[in-house]
Amino acid sequence: MEMDNITIAQPVAMANGVGSYQLSPAVEQYIERYRTHAKRTVESILKLGETVVEAEEQLSRLDIMIFCQEVGIEHNGPTFRKLRKIGQQSARFLPVIDRVPNSWTTVYELAKLDHDQFTSIVEAEALTATSTMKELKAFIEDGDKKPTDTVSFSLTLKAKNAAQAWEIEAAMQKVAEQFGAKVKVSSQEAFDRMAFGDLAAE
Repeated sequence: MEMDNITIAQPVAMANGVGSYQLSPAVEQYIERYRTHAKRTVESILKLGETVVEAEEQLSRLDIMIFCQEVGIEHNGPTFRKLRKIGQQSARFLPVIDRVPNSWTTVYELAKLDHDQFTSIVEAEALTATSTMKELKAFIEDGDKKPTDTVSFSLTLKAKNAAQAWEIEAAMQKVAEQFGAKVKVSSQEAFDRMAFGDLAAE
């Protein structure tokens, strides 16, 4: 039998060595990883997607079909394609993982959003652990409209050194606490590098 003609419908027993095919260490590794991550948490949902993406990239056609058969999904079926999409976009969720709903279908819908749409719901804090995709889609369709009876303020200050960065951040935090607001820096990484980097150098 030609290897390219082997289909998902063939018995799993073949993959267990009863037939002519013995699971390779690579296939066993991905099967074990998949089963380990098969828990209903956001992190695990992302790991499932990442595993599917990596397995498809690293395994041969035969091996990826055996992998899918062993973990109970159809190669190139709806579940496989959705997990692949989640895996391809998993990096976007990591900075806000505590705000992502614990539903793999919702995570998939969020993975399908373009960059600007996803960024808009994150920056507007519309994304929460209890958000439904219906609510998020409504927010996107409304174009992040603000109520007419509210006013937003923004202030741009540039810190030239670590001391100034700490001073500005402390002052802004006092104002934010007074009015129940939040302070956002243009680059948290740059702020941390400036503020904490200088301390480490002392």
